[in-house]
Amino acid sequence: MWILPTYNRPEQCAAVLAQIEQVGCSTPGIVIVNGYDGISKYARIKMPPHWKIFFSPINLGVCGAMQLHFLNYPFEPFYGLICDDEYVYTPGWDTALIQAAGRFGIAHGNDGWQSETRLHTYATWGGDLLRTVGWWALPNLWHWYFDDIWEGFARDCGLKRFCRDVKTEHKHYLAGKAVRDKTYAAAELKAAEDQQRYQQWVQNEYPRVRDRVKHAMAQAEPKAAGNS
Repeated sequence: MWILPTYNRPEQCAAVLAQIEQVGCSTPGIVIVNGYDGISKYARIKMPPHWKIFFSPINLGVCGAMQLHFLNYPFEPFYGLICDDEYVYTPGWDTALIQAAGRFGIAHGNDGWQSETRLHTYATWGGDLLRTVGWWALPNLWHWYFDDIWEGFARDCGLKRFCRDVKTEHKHYLAGKAVRDKTYAAAELKAAEDQQRYQQWVQNEYPRVRDRVKHAMAQAEPKAAGNS
């Protein structure tokens, strides 16, 4: 299932959803609105087919929304993240990313900005990978560094699948395509705290979890693992 966490951006979220509907989406998703003050702002947004909306009483951040979704839906075949400033333009994008991710991979689209070097835009995880790790975003992260953690897994376990033909666009202010609004500013306040949590986890826990992923992949595909 896809999730689209959003905070204080009803018009922008509506535009992202309209683009998803226009280009087509055959798989289910859920919009996670952070903070009950967003009910009146988001309640009338039109959902694509098979999508629904959930209102969180507090602002969970992107990482909190990811983790909540994984706890609520622990047996999904895939988990996909769409941010409320990311647009997609390629028909069949969802099935292409899901198939590329498979059970243990991480696939992502091509935003023409950071995707050549980083896991970026419309990132999609295989469900068995998340169940092996035990979470989607590291608990106690709020916004930052969850992607750095998955970059480490992708590098060390050979998980990344860059779907160059799935065209996306990240309308971020650092790309010169948006203004630095209150949502960006709120996230930036959490950067130092998230960095500390990330660094502690990498130092103390990452090797053990990485080896668990490698073992699970070898058990699932012993022939492929033996040929790698």
